[in-house]
Amino acid sequence: MFINKPDNNKYRNKKSKKKPQYSLIDLNRQLRQLNNLLTSSDVLYNDLKKLTNEEKKFINDSWLAFMNLHPTKIVKSFLRFLQENPEYKRFFESVNDIPLEVLQYDVRVPKHVTAVLLYLNSMVYCMEDPYAMFFLSLQVGMIHNNMDLTAEDINLFNKYLLKIFEDELDLSEEGISVWNKVLDIFMYVFYIGMEIK
Repeated sequence: MFINKPDNNKYRNKKSKKKPQYSLIDLNRQLRQLNNLLTSSDVLYNDLKKLTNEEKKFINDSWLAFMNLHPTKIVKSFLRFLQENPEYKRFFESVNDIPLEVLQYDVRVPKHVTAVLLYLNSMVYCMEDPYAMFFLSLQVGMIHNNMDLTAEDINLFNKYLLKIFEDELDLSEEGISVWNKVLDIFMYVFYIGMEIK
């Protein structure tokens, strides 16, 4: 029945048998990244444990209030950030090619705002599950690793988020302080993910 059975080995690519070549520099970089990942997982876990139940409740309640704002208000806040900081438009790949003066009319802006909100929403609801938060934040950071963002860029965006929360939710100094602490936790692993090449 199987008279002319083909020789599968005959058609294999000879190059596939070669083992990948890594330089010592590549291996050292990968070891550093692995060490950073292991350390950041522990740091994230410990930082989340330091949050009090009152702080977690405040974050959940204020986030719920923020998400109940009219979507137009949230999109306008994002537009205001880009208008006040036009040099940061390049970090938002989906809207980078849109001129500032027509940004408010483009459908890609609400789409990008939705993506940012979904990330933050997931992080808020992962506060009781540090490992889920770790992998989510790491993944989103890795998606952004080709954008040359610095810790300073992330801090600026965090400050702007705090300003939006303060303006839209009438947060007290204490409320701003809690959100600042939580955003630092959220963005710590995000930044580690961005460094993975």
